[in-house]
Amino acid sequence: MTQTEPDSNEVPLSKNKKVSAISIVWLVPLIALITGIWLLISTIKQTGPEITLHLPNAEGIVAGSTVIKLLNVEVGRITAISLNEQHDGVILKARMSNDVHKLLLQDAQFWLVKPRIDRSGVTGLGTLVSGVYIEMTPGKHGSEQRIFTVSDSIPSAFSGSEGLHLRLHSEANGLIPTGSPILFRGIEVGTVDNADFDPTTGHAQYRIFIRSPNESLIGQNTRFWISDGVNIDMTGSGVNISAPPVGALLGGAISFDDPKNGQRGDKVAIDTQFILYRHETLAPDTPDNDAIHLVAFFDQSIRSLSVGSPVTYKGITVGRIAHVPYFADNDKAKLFDNKKIPVHFYIDPQFFKNQQTEFNHEQWQKSINAAIDGGIYAVLSSGNLITGNEIIELIDNNKQSYKKPHIKQYAGYRVIATGKGGLGQLQVQMSDLLDKINRLPIDKTLQEVNRTLLSVENLLNDSNTKQLPHEMRSTLTSLKETLEGVSPNSPAYQDIRTTLQRIDTTLQRAEPILRTLEEKPNSLIFPNTSTDIIPKGHQ
Repeated sequence: MTQTEPDSNEVPLSKNKKVSAISIVWLVPLIALITGIWLLISTIKQTGPEITLHLPNAEGIVAGSTVIKLLNVEVGRITAISLNEQHDGVILKARMSNDVHKLLLQDAQFWLVKPRIDRSGVTGLGTLVSGVYIEMTPGKHGSEQRIFTVSDSIPSAFSGSEGLHLRLHSEANGLIPTGSPILFRGIEVGTVDNADFDPTTGHAQYRIFIRSPNESLIGQNTRFWISDGVNIDMTGSGVNISAPPVGALLGGAISFDDPKNGQRGDKVAIDTQFILYRHETLAPDTPDNDAIHLVAFFDQSIRSLSVGSPVTYKGITVGRIAHVPYFADNDKAKLFDNKKIPVHFYIDPQFFKNQQTEFNHEQWQKSINAAIDGGIYAVLSSGNLITGNEIIELIDNNKQSYKKPHIKQYAGYRVIATGKGGLGQLQVQMSDLLDKINRLPIDKTLQEVNRTLLSVENLLNDSNTKQLPHEMRSTLTSLKETLEGVSPNSPAYQDIRTTLQRIDTTLQRAEPILRTLEEKPNSLIFPNTSTDIIPKGHQ
């Protein structure tokens, strides 16, 4: 039997081989998974904490687009916007970079950067293209914090500026805006951080910042006032016009200075509160410890008298008015019984000191008290005919208007005598003259003249008189002619009577004018042009 050879074209059967358990196809998703995990870990490491920002409104802010910058470097992004619970503001959620989480301390600050035109110039023009963003300054003190308030303007103490924060409250109308300058003798040394109105107290509340090293200018006796216009001071030496910088004229400013006596006082702590006065003249000075305090009782109007007005002696300022009026205890309720208004003022040794010589306070006080004992008294006098302000003037050269005080002390202060001065004194003199004229016994005197004239006529007609020498009869005749010249029917008598009537009428007409000038010295320059309202019934 012959063995058949296999066909060369026949394909041999393949043998089964063992396939690998891991296919190369699965390497791609595995690498992608590893890469994703690595990216996730890297992102988590680079992602910082989430913070909450409070704003009055979300104008210009877009979730996912608005960024937070530090030194023009993006360090965060707004992720969500919502209303607060009271629906009077917005809450922003922001995700910060991990490299700034150590900078989110209590004193970190945030503010909104947008196009702005104010007294400091034009800022934020770049946001017209890029959109608004939030700028931050890193915190340096305190613990970590995650909730912040975004300011609408650049904080005064940004970028780590050193200085002193203070609080002011004012009853003045209007509100000095945030960012307004703080001035010391016309030099800007700080800004207004925040300005708000408290409806419960009716006061404007301010938080201001004094830049270092200017905080050394602040003491316990520092005075603050509003500077928002041109100040015109008219004195005997001329007109003095002063004005704050142009920026302060546009939006207002707050000024401060030492008291007139130069005693600034001790340094103050952060957030110490001061009173903000409407004007510099209303900011009271702190008197010297050795000042002599006095009380004067006036029986005339004190409407034009104000706190801080000067006290003068022969044109020289020697003190200031402290309180107008100055009622102690419940004396105000007795106003219509006493009919006198007390005013508290002081004579300050600061106005008497000479830097070249040593000042003896004890000797000075003795000399002032001796002068008061000698008859110096206080009167109200016109300080400025334009403004109508009044001052207290000390006078020692007119004893006619001098009235001794009815009491020696009032509320612990010595009482000084008062009198009429200026227009008030002229009014008193004219009233006295009017009374004297009215009391003149003109009619009685003329009756005596008539009786005397009749006696002379009878004497001349007597037969015995004709036997007298010619000289004596001539004398009697001359006496008769003189008496006839002042008789009721004579022209001289009519002239005297007419003149007296004119004087009486003039004085009566001048008395209300003088009274008006005494109460309002500038009434001749600024008369009251308002017309009285005439009541009418319903038609």
